[in-house]
Amino acid sequence: MRDWMPWHVERRCVLRARMSDLADGIGAVLPASVALGWDDMDEVDPGPWLEELPSASPQRQQEFHAGRRAARRAMAKLDLPPLAIPMSKDRSPEWPAGLVGSISHCQGACVAILARATQVRGLGIDVEPAADLPKDVWDTVLRADELRDIHRQPPATWGRAALQYFVAKEAVYKAQFPVSKSLFDFHAIRLTITRSDFVAEFMISVAGFEAGSVLQGTLVQTQGFVAAAVVILR
Repeated sequence: MRDWMPWHVERRCVLRARMSDLADGIGAVLPASVALGWDDMDEVDPGPWLEELPSASPQRQQEFHAGRRAARRAMAKLDLPPLAIPMSKDRSPEWPAGLVGSISHCQGACVAILARATQVRGLGIDVEPAADLPKDVWDTVLRADELRDIHRQPPATWGRAALQYFVAKEAVYKAQFPVSKSLFDFHAIRLTITRSDFVAEFMISVAGFEAGSVLQGTLVQTQGFVAAAVVILR
């Protein structure tokens, strides 16, 4: 959903010193069945894993391998041996049999969440720098009714509120994709945000989710970061 967004490429998160606090915040809202791992991207060697990201820049390669390291740290918390996570044809992580997961990375840091497929159907995590969402992408991210909800707030908060919608919708998309294998735009999801919680309603039907179906998620905000997590339990 985000690959075409130039502002996202130009504004990578550089606040890795805050990642420990963010990881603690995300971990506090996850159920016990979901493990979290994180990486500050200090390592360069991708290790002995058969994981490749063809034709990518050095920075993108670094992010890719950091995400895999974070996921293997989550595996350890589930008492699992470290396993390779290659990239599938649709460019999403190809999780080992019996596992579901999600990775979010930015320059300098990344987070991965992981669970056993017997307990969880889908996971979604997204982390972004705490900054206003550029106004020129609001119409792409926000439905008209969501924009009206934002405009009920003080004007000084609109940009940061729009970022919350973006982060939450990214997490919803990642969580549903292993189930539906469907691509859709931001307007296919209607969000209702209440403090740190949100409900996402499907406005269209996709495999596994009828129109009107809802997913619940949580927003986490720490100094320098905004994150969203969605867990679809069995």
